[in-house]
Formats: sequence, structure tokens, C-alpha cells
Amino acid sequence: MVNLRSKELLDLIEIKTGLDIKAIDIVQAEKAVDLRVKDLKLPSPREYKLLLNSLSIQAKNEWNNLISYLTKGESYFFRDKGHISLLKNEILPDLLKKTRISKELRIWSAGCSTGEEPYTIAIMLDQLIPNWDHWKVHILATDMTATSIQKAQKGLFSNWSFRGMDSKIKKRYFEKYNDESWKIIEQIQKKVTFNIGNLITDDFPSAMKNIHNMNLIICRNVFIYHKRESVLNVVKKFSKTLTDDGCLLVGHSELYDQEFNRLKIVSGKESVFYQKTEDKKENAKKVKNKINWKDNQKSKKESEVFKTINLDKKNSKKTLNFKIGSNKKNDSLNKTDKRNDQDFEKIFLEAQSFANKGDYDQALSHFKKAQELNSFKKELFYYWAHLEMGQNNSDQAKAHFKRAIYLDAAFVPAYFDLINIYEMEEDSDRADKMKQTALKFLRNMGKDVKIELLKNAKVSELIQYLERSS
Repeated sequence: MVNLRSKELLDLIEIKTGLDIKAIDIVQAEKAVDLRVKDLKLPSPREYKLLLNSLSIQAKNEWNNLISYLTKGESYFFRDKGHISLLKNEILPDLLKKTRISKELRIWSAGCSTGEEPYTIAIMLDQLIPNWDHWKVHILATDMTATSIQKAQKGLFSNWSFRGMDSKIKKRYFEKYNDESWKIIEQIQKKVTFNIGNLITDDFPSAMKNIHNMNLIICRNVFIYHKRESVLNVVKKFSKTLTDDGCLLVGHSELYDQEFNRLKIVSGKESVFYQKTEDKKENAKKVKNKINWKDNQKSKKESEVFKTINLDKKNSKKTLNFKIGSNKKNDSLNKTDKRNDQDFEKIFLEAQSFANKGDYDQALSHFKKAQELNSFKKELFYYWAHLEMGQNNSDQAKAHFKRAIYLDAAFVPAYFDLINIYEMEEDSDRADKMKQTALKFLRNMGKDVKIELLKNAKVSELIQYLERSS
């Protein structure tokens, strides 16, 4: 097998694609190169590198083949209930309200894979807009893999793409094509424009490519493959491509340690997104745009609220054992006034008390009241998630853990809980992604730092545990 660690081929692939090979899996990358060398019947990786470096049509096609091997284009309709609810009930209705006079809406699905995501958006808009004929809706979908774009354009999907979809929606928007596949109806298919595009190397906004003045950009589960520098670059280009008040929706925990240009974080009812602000100075007052995980190295203590939490994934007791303490001030993305802050703390502590007594309804009610006062406290959603875990509501628990991570991408305890949930669900891919992300943050903390919410375990012990289990 070719050893990419000692070859210039690794650098070439990373430069051309912007992919972080180490984050993807260097062994997987080595296997991919080996397979392509054998398929092309080349004598060695050296000739393969020469091919990739050339300007031939064969080289262009080969880059598409290699990228297909390196990235997993797994997708399905209405993926991620939290995001779908956010889009359907908050983001899209709000955008339609703002554009009701111009009746022009522009949406970009960046990294669309085989098309399930942009078609999902088109279906939701069909349900939200009474008369499409009166609107000018442009849904652009791009992906760096030509084979994915070709499949998306055909509009044919196997049953695997419909897992979790409401059967009524499937019946309304898809027609049986053969025993193994379904075809999306023409009315929806023609609403989406598919193009090949590379977020790293392409320039945008671009009038020529019709990538400009976007009201909404959706880029989920794409940044996990790329280096931090590349992600920062893309986010800056996204910001320039959005209209004022335009929205950016990314995958959970994908953005960290970044300075965003005129983008503020907005907390919805079930998830979080970013919105472009009109005034930088006003935005600076309201939003802390840099999520700096290095600050976590300096803090050796987490919040003292709920110091003792049972993290045993087999435990499903409805009465939770939380230790009530004082909630120290943490970095917040939104500063409330003193009165609201005091009210929040009071209600938050009452929620703990009800949780300790096993009164789920009262605890839930108080968590919701606390959210109305301050929806930017990571601890709120973290402990709310534990309440839901005690009721075996894993979907709600996952949604709240993810929101905690949105508010502080370096909030390691939430990653460990998500790892436990995904392992119980036998979802090894997501569990592994959570482990790798947690490791990135832990390796940048002091090894002797203790994480109180993880039973005072040392960072070095947590790293050792994750490395053994990966």
C-alpha cells in the first residue's frame, strides 16, 4: 500500500481539494489511491500523481473519481429532525415574510451530495408557498463530485433515501420508477439547479455562476472533511454571498475557533443557525463572533451547577441526581440585563430542584421558562438534555446536546454524552465523529485539567479513553 505520509501526493490532494486527509482517515485515503492506481493500471503512485497534476480531461475526471472515494456522500430526505423543524417552522417562513414584496427567494445547498437535501427544501417550500407561479424561487445545489451531481439530476432514489420520511410526503412527491427506485415529480425536480462546484477553490460570490445574493445557504456535514483554515475561508465567502439578514445553516459542531464576518449566532427552538448582520458595530455589541476554544485551556473549572451527573449509559432512572450549586458567569453570546439574569438563575435552580424530585413536567416547564429569558446558556441545554435522557427521550436529548455544542463548540461533556447515545443506537459513524472532534479540543487543553462534569476526570485520562475506544 502507498504510504501517503511520506509522499508528496498527500499535499497535492489536500491543496487541490481542501480536504483534511488526516481528519478523513489517512488509511482510507491510502486505500483509495491504491484502488485508483490499480483501476488505471498504472505502474506506481508516482504516475498517478503526474496524471493528477496534468491539465488533461482525464485528470479532471480522475479528481472526481478520487473525491468520491475520499468523501462519504451519505444523505437522505428530511435528514436531522432538529434542522428540518428549524427550516420549516422558523427560517423559511421568516424568509418568505421578508421577501413577500419582491417574491424572490434564493437558496444554495452547498455540498448537496446526491440531491436529497435541495429536493427536501423544494418540497418544504411547495408546502409553504400557496402559488409558486407568483414567486421566483431559485434553489442552487452544488457538489464537488461529478457522479453525485449526475445522480441528483436524474432524480432517482432507492428506499434507503426515504428512511424516516412521512409516507404521505413520499406518495405525493415521488412516483414509482421500478422495483428498487422512486423518481421525484417533475414539478419539484425542475425547481432545483445542479452544478459541480468546489467550495475551497471556487470564487464566490459570482454573477457568472449565479452564486450571489443568497437568502439562505445550507452547508451541512461538509466542513468535517476540511482543514480549519479552509473552513474559515469558505465561511468568509459565504458571508459575502448572503444578503443582509441572510441565513447560514451548518452541521452540528462543525464551526469552532473561527472569526465570522458579520455573522451572528441565532438560537431557534430546536437548533441554531447563523445570520448576517447589517451593521458590524451593532453586531459586535450583541454577539461574540469568535468561539475561542483556547479560553477553555485557561479555565480549570466548569460550571458548579449539577456537579454530580450519572453518565452511565445504561441508567434510565427518571429521578435524576443533580447537585445544586452556584452557576458562575460563563462566556455568553447574548448579555441579558441584571434582572433577567437573576430571574434566569432562579428559574434554572428551580428546574434542578424539580428534576431532583423526579417531577419531569415541572422541571421541563422551568427549563422552557429559563430558555425564554436566556437561550444562549450552554448549561441550560446540557442539563435539559440529561432530563430528557432520564425519560428515555433520546431524540430530544441529542437535540439539546447539539445546541450546547453550537453555543460552545469546545464543550467536551456534551460530546461524551452524544457518544454514549450514538453507541447505544449502534451508530458507529456518528459516535466516531464525536470522538474525533472531542479529541481535537482535549489535545489543546492542559493534560492535568479536570472536567468536573465528567466526574473530575483529567484531560489526559479522557484522551486515553477516546483513543482506546476509537
